[in-house]
Amino acid sequence: MARAALDHASVEHVTMVEIDAGVVEFSKEYLPMLSRGAFDDPRLELVIADGGAEFMKTTKGGYDVIIIDSTDPIGPGEVLFTDHFYGHAKRALAPNGILVTQNGVPFMQGDELTGTMRAFKTLFADATCYLATVPTYAGGPMAFGWGGTDGGDAREVPLDVLRGRFDAAELDTGGYYTPPEVHKVPLPCRLTYPNSFRKTPSSAASLGGAADLPPRAIASAVRATSMATTPPTSRINRTRPMV
Repeated sequence: MARAALDHASVEHVTMVEIDAGVVEFSKEYLPMLSRGAFDDPRLELVIADGGAEFMKTTKGGYDVIIIDSTDPIGPGEVLFTDHFYGHAKRALAPNGILVTQNGVPFMQGDELTGTMRAFKTLFADATCYLATVPTYAGGPMAFGWGGTDGGDAREVPLDVLRGRFDAAELDTGGYYTPPEVHKVPLPCRLTYPNSFRKTPSSAASLGGAADLPPRAIASAVRATSMATTPPTSRINRTRPMV
């Protein structure tokens, strides 16, 4: 997650919060192809702490985007799905900031998404969610919560602006990316997702008017990227409680 954020030259600072220093050392030694030098980037601030019980309560904040790349709400990860934690995260956001949360696979873990959406509707001016296909997870697309303090302006970026940001970033996507056109299409998660989803491409209209997109693009759904959501200069916080 930190590496993907740092791929954008416009990002000024990334704070990565990891509960286990051993995970970082293991990754550096055995998985350098994943971090690709991110741990040596001077823009990265690595904090070894419990993101839920410690860091988010005490941080001075000022983050444009906070991404909660959490485990499931079990054990130490349970705190990352609470109203109190979301409240602390909102406090840590800069004006017009955005909080993104990992909310499991709705087909199998529907309570994660509904619980987060209930809290977000109370806390945020713009409370919604989106989907992304993650091949290493079983059960269908994963859901991600979106809490914005700006009332939805970040999701109304014109398509030509998205295209310009993507081209200017000159990212090495490794042959895979979701084009700006996909990011522009509104694909809201529905709280009744397991029942309302249909398996045929012709049902794309039920996913927010995306009938003109090919099935592969619909399957890819929408991911929030700094291309679409972060200001020209950004501070990003990525917090992860455990492995």
